[in-house]
Amino acid sequence: MFKHRGIRLLVLIGIVLFVLGNLSACKKEEAEVVFDVDKLKEQCNALTLQAVEGDVSPIFEMIKEDYKNGTSLEGFQEYLDTRLRQAEDFEEIIKSEFMQGQHPLDKYLIGSVVDLVRYTNGLMSFTYQFNENNELIGFAITFEVRKF
Repeated sequence: MFKHRGIRLLVLIGIVLFVLGNLSACKKEEAEVVFDVDKLKEQCNALTLQAVEGDVSPIFEMIKEDYKNGTSLEGFQEYLDTRLRQAEDFEEIIKSEFMQGQHPLDKYLIGSVVDLVRYTNGLMSFTYQFNENNELIGFAITFEVRKF
């Protein structure tokens, strides 16, 4: 009787190891980057520098029409001005990062560039989102007051 339990246990362990091996082999691969990352970062850096100077019109003009959600250039400018009023003395763009993900509802790829900008009193991030056709479909600014 013990012999049969031992064989069953070995068979069970073998099956578990086989299943675990197959599961690890089926690891989800990351999607291939379909965006021109360097070009997008360079483009976003130029847009960020213009925004830092107070001109948001190039960003607004680039946003795909059906993603403007009825926002006017004046409303967009007020959005920028509100954040810029919090910041004191622009220093530099300290980092530019690219990320790729999938739209949570529509399941298409989105490329995001985040420019991190240092001011004397904090950090501002400019986030740009692009569809697979490299069309700007989203933009956001956040400011975090920090003591350096």
